[in-house]
Amino acid sequence: MHIAARFPADTRKAARANKLIGFGAPGSSTADYARQAGPLANCGTYSADDIVFVSINGRRRNRVSIAAYDAELPLAVEAGVTIVADNRSARETPYNVGEHELAEWLTRHSYREDPSGSGNWRA
Repeated sequence: MHIAARFPADTRKAARANKLIGFGAPGSSTADYARQAGPLANCGTYSADDIVFVSINGRRRNRVSIAAYDAELPLAVEAGVTIVADNRSARETPYNVGEHELAEWLTRHSYREDPSGSGNWRA
């Protein structure tokens, strides 16, 4: 999936993915990525072959929290997709509250991150 990402790490994640899950506050990178991805964003249809870049707002005004993902993430997890998100070191910064929420959500739903902390998650 090609998107013009604001951050180099997001460019790498998007380049590996074929779909995106992201709901962002107006003006956020997440909102921009979803707009760019068009029908590949929040599409509601997933298969085990999909690699899904999940982008979620960090600590910002009007941030969209993990609750907005309640309809889309379960569909992806039920299909057994690979999730691509921030790596452990980026996720643990004070700004990345959304990535921390995502990691907790994935863990509760039997997904595990690659042991290296790469940000790649599988069932």
